Amino acid sequence: MMQAFKYGHNTKQILHDIANDRGVSRLIVIMRHSERHYDHDNAINEPFMGLTESGKALACEWGAALPAGTAVGFFSSYIGRCIETAYLMDKGYVRQGGETRHNTLEQTLSPYYVRDVHRLFKDYTTEAGFFRQWFAGDIQTDIIAPPKTIAQDMAGFLKQQVSAENSGAPRLSIGITHDWNLYVARHHLLGLAYDAHGKVEYLDGIAVYEKGGQVYVVAHGTEPMEI
Repeated sequence: MMQAFKYGHNTKQILHDIANDRGVSRLIVIMRHSERHYDHDNAINEPFMGLTESGKALACEWGAALPAGTAVGFFSSYIGRCIETAYLMDKGYVRQGGETRHNTLEQTLSPYYVRDVHRLFKDYTTEAGFFRQWFAGDIQTDIIAPPKTIAQDMAGFLKQQVSAENSGAPRLSIGITHDWNLYVARHHLLGLAYDAHGKVEYLDGIAVYEKGGQVYVVAHGTEPMEI
């Protein structure tokens, strides 16, 4: 267990607090993938960078600590490190006797919004500068889609997953995504601007849930907001 909550402690707390609320009908927690490799000299290899050995162990232990006694569904980005994180969480939960539904690839959790990866890596080399320009609407849409559009897409998927009409869905689902997707969701769904609220670390996330016929989104340290 030494690795277990090096990352993702706040996400774990949100998940357990909401899962223990009997008034919540469905809950989906969207989090960043586990600890990963980088190739800083070859940005074009970015989509192919998988989890570190530490990141693999962390994902498995995180899965083992999911709330017991409920079927858990998994969604992920189509990028390998997200698929790997979802698989290892699933494996960890099953190891503890849990029941799971296999991972489903989900476009809105993926970097589908990057339209010209070569220009993106060539023209926007510093992360802070890129995010400021992106959220200000100063990057051409033929390079990357506007954050607000991405947030609307994500909100549509999340609301559908926790909808009371979605009777076939498990009560708890885990979605594995990227830090960029979470920056967009935090900014547009919770009003947490990138400059003011810092980095999204590994396994950091947000929760979306249905309660009393309303759909809410929440992050650590925020009040739930309707979406």
